[in-house]
Amino acid sequence: MSVSSISSVSSASSASSTSSTSLTDETKAKLKALGLDPSKYTSESQAEAAIATAQNSQNANSSAKSGKPQNSEFESIKSNAQSLASGVGVSVSKQDKVSDILSNVSAKLAEMQTEAGTDPKKLGDLEKFQASYNSISTSLSNLESKKQAGQAQLTGSLSGLATYNQAFLNMTNKKAA
Repeated sequence: MSVSSISSVSSASSASSTSSTSLTDETKAKLKALGLDPSKYTSESQAEAAIATAQNSQNANSSAKSGKPQNSEFESIKSNAQSLASGVGVSVSKQDKVSDILSNVSAKLAEMQTEAGTDPKKLGDLEKFQASYNSISTSLSNLESKKQAGQAQLTGSLSGLATYNQAFLNMTNKKAA
């Protein structure tokens, strides 16, 4: 290893150890409350993305355990998508659909990828944003799958009920005749 590469590694490690202090006390407290180590995050945006991902995961777990309606889970996913969008610099409104928000975030992440080049800090930020994006996208996909499965189950139940009613009507009509 050359002297310049050792110097670069040393500079990078000292930059990462001092940059964790750039997190606000509020962000550090949120990270700790979620069981995340604040020293692993070098910027507010990375930390916020990690917080959104962890909250999304916790909300999904508590929804599944408590039997809360899927609507609250959807609102949580939408909130996390909006938070991620603001973290990457995409403006959103309350009326935007989650799929539109995620589409815009995906486009911004692709743009950030080309801008990052080989800058390790930008690539690190991008990696955190991409992980958060993947988590939100997967949560949305899972929720939509549950919704479709519920609709299929309802359709099957209604079909069975219709068959039962038809059979009952056929029996009553035969008795009347």
